[in-house]
Amino acid sequence: MRINEEFIQEIAQRGAFEKGKNYYSKDLIIFFDFGIFKNKFQEDIGEISAVVESDKFATTYEIEVNFGIYSGGINYSCDCPAYKEAYGSSRCCKHIVAVLLKYIYDGHQEKLEKKIKLKQEVQVVNDMFRFLDNNTSNISKVPLKFDITLKKHKTDNKGYFEFKVGTDRTYVVKNIIDFAKAIKNKKPLGYGSSFILDMNKQRFQDADLKIIDIILEYAEIKADIEAMMFYSRKFQGTDKRLIASNSMLIKMLKALTGKVINFSFIGQETNYPVKVVSENLPIKIDINESNEEIAISKSDDPIALDKEKTIYLYNDKIYIPNKEQALILGALDYIPKSSNNKLRVKKDQGESLLKVMIPRLDNNIEVNITGEIKDRIIKEELTKEIYLDKVGGTIVVNIVFNYGVEKINPLKLYESDFIVYRDLKQEKSIINRLEALGFKGNSQGFLLDDEESIIKFVEEGIEGIKNEGQVFYSDAFKNMKIHKISSIKSSVRINNEDLLEISFDIPEVDKKELKGVFEALREKKRYYKLKDGAIIILDNKELSALPDFIDNVGGNKLLSNGNMVVAKNNILYVNETMNTSGIKSYSKDEAVNKIIKNIKEVNELDFEIPTSLEKIMREYQKVGFRWFKTLAVYGMGGILADEMGLGKTLQSIAFLASEKEKGKSLVVAPTSLIYNWEQEIIRFCPELKAIVIAGDKKSRLEAIKEMDYYDVIITSYPTLTKDMEIYEDISFEYMIIDEAQKIKNRDTLTTKAVKDIKAKIRFALTGTPIENSLTELWSIFDFVMPGYIFSHRRFSELYEVPIIKNGDNKALDNLNKKIKPFILRRLKSEVIKELPEKIEKRLYVDMTKEQKKLYFAYVKHIQGELDDEVKEKGFNNSKIKILAALTRLRQICCDPASFLDDYKGGSGKYEALSEVLAEVLAGNHKVLLFSQFTSVLKNIEKLLTKNKITYKYLDGSTKSQERLKIVDEFNNDDSQVFLISLKAGGTGLNLTGADVVIHFDPWWNPSVENQATDRAHRIGQKNTVEVIKLISKGTIEEKIEKLQRKKTEVIKNVLDEDLNSNNVLSSMSYEEIKDLFL
Repeated sequence: MRINEEFIQEIAQRGAFEKGKNYYSKDLIIFFDFGIFKNKFQEDIGEISAVVESDKFATTYEIEVNFGIYSGGINYSCDCPAYKEAYGSSRCCKHIVAVLLKYIYDGHQEKLEKKIKLKQEVQVVNDMFRFLDNNTSNISKVPLKFDITLKKHKTDNKGYFEFKVGTDRTYVVKNIIDFAKAIKNKKPLGYGSSFILDMNKQRFQDADLKIIDIILEYAEIKADIEAMMFYSRKFQGTDKRLIASNSMLIKMLKALTGKVINFSFIGQETNYPVKVVSENLPIKIDINESNEEIAISKSDDPIALDKEKTIYLYNDKIYIPNKEQALILGALDYIPKSSNNKLRVKKDQGESLLKVMIPRLDNNIEVNITGEIKDRIIKEELTKEIYLDKVGGTIVVNIVFNYGVEKINPLKLYESDFIVYRDLKQEKSIINRLEALGFKGNSQGFLLDDEESIIKFVEEGIEGIKNEGQVFYSDAFKNMKIHKISSIKSSVRINNEDLLEISFDIPEVDKKELKGVFEALREKKRYYKLKDGAIIILDNKELSALPDFIDNVGGNKLLSNGNMVVAKNNILYVNETMNTSGIKSYSKDEAVNKIIKNIKEVNELDFEIPTSLEKIMREYQKVGFRWFKTLAVYGMGGILADEMGLGKTLQSIAFLASEKEKGKSLVVAPTSLIYNWEQEIIRFCPELKAIVIAGDKKSRLEAIKEMDYYDVIITSYPTLTKDMEIYEDISFEYMIIDEAQKIKNRDTLTTKAVKDIKAKIRFALTGTPIENSLTELWSIFDFVMPGYIFSHRRFSELYEVPIIKNGDNKALDNLNKKIKPFILRRLKSEVIKELPEKIEKRLYVDMTKEQKKLYFAYVKHIQGELDDEVKEKGFNNSKIKILAALTRLRQICCDPASFLDDYKGGSGKYEALSEVLAEVLAGNHKVLLFSQFTSVLKNIEKLLTKNKITYKYLDGSTKSQERLKIVDEFNNDDSQVFLISLKAGGTGLNLTGADVVIHFDPWWNPSVENQATDRAHRIGQKNTVEVIKLISKGTIEEKIEKLQRKKTEVIKNVLDEDLNSNNVLSSMSYEEIKDLFL
């Protein structure tokens, strides 16, 4: 069998493939051996034995893999805990994955395939040579004479075959087993001094080969039996005779058809030649009827050679007649030999015999009929009359077979003076058909009383019956109320309550009974019984799609009149399903058509984009804006699932700005993103008033009191959960949740809090609507449009279990139809023409509580120290202390634990980084992460390891010869993140394998940041590069970021690394520098 990556992924435990690949790339396979052995069935089996080191513990695991080289099938085992826990699931662990990948990647499979190919080529050449050699040598071999003699007892069926073989003359085969072995093994066998049987020099003629095969088979069986009997001589026959048992006799003579053999009866001294033929005997029969008796005579008396009387010796031939003649001859064989082959019986005794016998003679034996009987023979074509009736709840079928004037009822004893040539095959045809449909025959006819079988008969069986003969229907049968559905009409409209109303009309069914019909369809019944007793057959193409349709729009919404009233957000699912269901008559009112057109053709709708954003937004972002607006117009929500970096926040801000007159909106985002929302609103849409609800409880309460003065309220998931009591009496016009995967777990307090907020219309933003299970998608939709894809239990029944466990494509198609209109997802690759080569994004991160406390304590402390230093030494002589203080503040912004061993207060940037990486890596992107601080990079390394994210690392300590190797590996392997010290890797590296760059901390000089970014954004990069800068809000980092925009040259001069330059800080006053600390 051939093993590839796809196959390994199929058999691997969840997550094991990527981990196994990592094990292989880290060279953790410390022993590997591959060989081939044959199993007990002589099949070639590939065997791998390996030992793999753990990447975390000082332990090793032993792996065994066996697979069929040609036959397929694979078995494997590992003594690791993960494999043992999953024992019985047939899934392999990461260690087995690593070993299988080594088998592929290290060329073991390729070497094996080359060996197999070479072996096959050699085998083909050998087979061709052997074939040609055998056929060529056969031509030059001496043909053998092979004589066969059959000897039979006259009085019973016992007999045997004997054989002679030779070239010029023939010799008796004295031992069949030795004879067979000599042929099979091509070993010489002597027959006296004059002849040696040698299959290397001689050959049997083609006409004898079938018999030789039978002899070889017979000899093998005989040898086996003798072996079981310890070579006793109890086996019937002698060594030179092939016993002509009944089956062997028939088998041999059929193989000898067309050949002349010798024959004699046992006891006769002379054999005589007979030809074996497969044809009827030329026998004649005379039948005469007089007033008193019937006489039957045959022209001759052939001898039956077998017990069943199917083979006859007649004159100089052995005949193998057809079945019908053999049957007649077998019957005639009972005529006593002493009566000169003539049977005389009284007329009343012979009458029944003639009725059975005469029709069988036709075309099988020459017959001469004389006397009165000749006028009573009917030889007419069969016609059938079939009568269908209904008696109570039973279908009754009566059949009449017509042969001319003679009528026969197959269920009654046939009595007549006539002798009819009956077509029994055609008579049986109609009876078999009825019995297959469930009919049972008795004196009243063929009866069918099972309701379902009756429906099947009416639905399918009658057409087949019509092919058998002429059908007659009674009035009772004609009046049976069994109907097929002729057509279905469906219409959809928006009713007075602004709900979607779906109605159905079936001509054969009263509207009040439609609900029952639909329920029968859902239960997969083949028919439905109406209140008036009529039966409706449900096997109809137009009906077949309705059970799924009803389930997927909410079967519990089915009214007593068969109509359905459902939420308007089902409109696109209803329309698409109806269009593809096969229902020919489907109509929509004008309001429905308008909604469908507007949602489908969102690009053509003319919604006014806020003036401040018109020139900033790209075309795909304007499409997103119109998508927001269209759904909102019709009271629907949705999920904006654009890939990270395409501006989900900007599109949302544009929508909220356009709707601000309607009322306030709530934005819920991860803690790391709340200030990013605030900054983006200030930057792109300053006319939209936004407030962040964060900080301690007192601060939050004060901000909430001011809520009515703002258009957009921004809060985080944890804060919202804490403040739920405050929000109980507050209603919002719109609610948007960012990084909506935060509510993927349906039972968490966060999810419940988010769903409890009162908002008319809701939207969710996420680049990863599904990370692990369909339940996550359900949870987000349950927020966006509660109830649209039902309760979680119903969702699991309809979609999750059928799709995940059963691979049900129909359920998957239904789910896609339901959710597709409400998910807008664009990938960078789809809008690449609209994207710049590089997208920059700033994430403003709030520090943790302990981090803030440390930061501001240090600011307070250092400001006093710096003031004293400057007063004492002057500004120019204090530069080193100033820069050291600024550096320490930047370290606190990143991670205080990078220089404080006992610090346990966490880092806001680590939380933000985890969220960013989760989204980026879910999109299969590769990341470059730069930081000035190697101590920070080391801590990030621990974070990546904890989260099982694969990475490469490079800082100033990395040897020069290793740098290019690591870079090459990252560009070509499955490593997800490259951690790089800005000074060590900011220049000179080509890292186009990555398309996301994260600057963990801002660098003084923007040009240095840009140089680092250009490791990915350079020639050879095929994708748009996304640059993400993490900035701690309210800190020196935010000040630096603002100065970078306003005073790039000033920052470059003031904070240049060349501290010996006289103009380093000359362009900035001490007061300006002090402002960086505030």
